Amino acid sequence: MHLKKTFGSLEALRGRKLVMSWAHSPSYGKPLSVPQGVLGLMTRLGLDVVLAHPPGYELLPEIMTL
Repeated sequence: MHLKKTFGSLEALRGRKLVMSWAHSPSYGKPLSVPQGVLGLMTRLGLDVVLAHPPGYELLPEIMTL
């Protein structure tokens, strides 16, 4: 809803770039699920997504094939 309100529609996001960073968190689930969820959703909406992350925090191979 926030993206729709800010950009006027979800279609208006197509072609835009989203840059996010991924860093350590004491909880295992959050650092794994958040960037992979954002990448999965935002690429489906047509955004060009760039993810910066430290070594050892690579995405699951299944996510890279979406």
